[in-house]
Amino acid sequence: MTWETVATFDNAVAAEMAKNLLEGHGLQVMLTDEETVAAVWQFSGAIGGIKLLVPSTSLGRAEYLLDQKAPPTVDEELAEAIAAQSEVAAQVSPSPEPFDDSPTDRRVDLAFKVSVLGLLFLATQFIAPILTMACIPIQLYGLYLLWTVRGAQPPMRDKDRWKVWASLVVNIPLWIAVIFIVGRVVGQFDDPNGPRWANVRFGGFDGRAVSVDLPSEEYGYDFRDRQSVLGPVKIRQYQATHGSTLVDVTVESLPNELRPNDAKAALKAFVDEMVAVPGAKAEPIAEATVSGYPALELAAHYMDAKKRLPRFIQQKVILVEHHIVVLTADMPEGQVENVIAKRFFRSVRIE
Repeated sequence: MTWETVATFDNAVAAEMAKNLLEGHGLQVMLTDEETVAAVWQFSGAIGGIKLLVPSTSLGRAEYLLDQKAPPTVDEELAEAIAAQSEVAAQVSPSPEPFDDSPTDRRVDLAFKVSVLGLLFLATQFIAPILTMACIPIQLYGLYLLWTVRGAQPPMRDKDRWKVWASLVVNIPLWIAVIFIVGRVVGQFDDPNGPRWANVRFGGFDGRAVSVDLPSEEYGYDFRDRQSVLGPVKIRQYQATHGSTLVDVTVESLPNELRPNDAKAALKAFVDEMVAVPGAKAEPIAEATVSGYPALELAAHYMDAKKRLPRFIQQKVILVEHHIVVLTADMPEGQVENVIAKRFFRSVRIE
């Protein structure tokens, strides 16, 4: 351990009072040349006085404490008499006054309390998981407080360092738990009963392919022909389901010689044919692009004829050269923010 001189004194009483002050705040302290100055006080200046030493790690805090509570001066004759009798000196030396916490100390205490409060919010996951997200701003504030303690003046007390480490230890696993819980709430992590997402590529687009996430590694498919408003098409259809949500990728390929010259007009005609379904209530059509290719987005409400339940369908129709890609998500009414549909549409790429 390296010791540093924090102050020097011409008499033993002042040195003892400063020593008591620092010890009262938990600092290690040592006096040197105390006996020499007490015996031959006239040579105090020659030997540099009584030296008050503290560990180098506590130097900043010791200086701060002494600046705040400077020991009172003592009459030299009284100091000489008291120094000769250590028992009297012990009775005369006043106990250090209580020292108010510095701003750094208060910040450390608050960071520790915030960490404990975060643990209490984490416990709410067993009652209402959505409440657990309330601990996010609390933990952000706690981390901010810990960051500001670095290099703060005055330095924190040595006895408070455990609070910093305790706050860090509490925060790290807490953040892992919060991220997992939030992920579960927004549906971004799989649970044992959740979808098993698989990225699937559908080729055959003149060297290009459609890449999309499906909520199952297993999917059904069908191939057939039909006559569309744009001409004869060959159909490739792929379907996957999870729970009551069905997603569908349908590729309708026109002959190369029927490649549309006006992409937007061709898409509009194709979509108009799609929405002309009796009993369906279509929403306004919106223009979009997917990987630079023109697309239209549409949605409709309809009644399931078999189950007699209302359903909601979202579709994105993309024209890739002379291929029309139709992405469909079919779900129960009232699930406009369906997590599976959102990921399905967000994942589509033309590569």
